[in-house]
Amino acid sequence: MKAFIAFLLFALVLVPGCAKKPNLQELQQLEEQKREIDAQEKKLKELQAEREKFEALLETKKAELKKLEMEKDSLKTRLGK
Repeated sequence: MKAFIAFLLFALVLVPGCAKKPNLQELQQLEEQKREIDAQEKKLKELQAEREKFEALLETKKAELKKLEMEKDSLKTRLGK
């Protein structure tokens, strides 16, 4: 029984050391993927900022349209009388 426990302890220490380590090519691929992710995240932030700008412009234009429609209705009412 003691021998079995000693074997298990030895195996637990030895097994993690046997894990395959990434080679240079895999590390380079990982770095390239990280750079690509960073670039895509930057582009996403730029596009989100642009979208917010256009949404604000849209709201401004909607308010302007509403104002002009009210003015148009007012003019129609005055000309109709």
